[in-house]
Amino acid sequence: MRILIITRDYPGKGIDAPSAGDACLALTQTGHEITVVTSEGHAPADAPVRTVSAGEYPPMLAGIDETAWLLQLNIAMFERAAVELERVPIDVVHAFGSSVAHAAVSLRRVFGVPLVVSMTPGRGDPDAEAWMGRDADRVVVASGRGAGRIEAPPGRVVVVRGGRGYATRLMSVYRDARHAGLSPVTRATPPRKRTNG
Repeated sequence: MRILIITRDYPGKGIDAPSAGDACLALTQTGHEITVVTSEGHAPADAPVRTVSAGEYPPMLAGIDETAWLLQLNIAMFERAAVELERVPIDVVHAFGSSVAHAAVSLRRVFGVPLVVSMTPGRGDPDAEAWMGRDADRVVVASGRGAGRIEAPPGRVVVVRGGRGYATRLMSVYRDARHAGLSPVTRATPPRKRTNG
């Protein structure tokens, strides 16, 4: 399966839940093709993945408008991920964290590709988490307690714990997302050519 992972920080630290790096390592060990679009991919990861950078951004410092900064980041990440989606067929987009909400939801809406999001409730923007929860085909959390704090339609929140068998559990979520029929292809279709007569 070809999986596009979109995350602000790669490989990430995995606090309270497996990180994007943990997912990549587990998935590549089971033979899946992974591309990571990230803005902060400076640390090496122990997985044979294709990593592409969406650009360099200054750190969040006092006085910087965080909303404008995140929007600029998401536009750049969407543009870079769109190039990847046009390059090869992607089966699933997996977004890590609410900081990439705009890019992730836009990819789902424009390309109609199934979207899985991993969230750690309480560690991100609640509004962005709610938006992702409504638009994602599946929402992955690391605990039952976390599942109860996610705003999403019934049946879309799945508890996936790390450790042995993590890749198998993720693949099950990806298959569910692909077969759920929730992702509408909203890309504009070209107008039909008119024929005379």
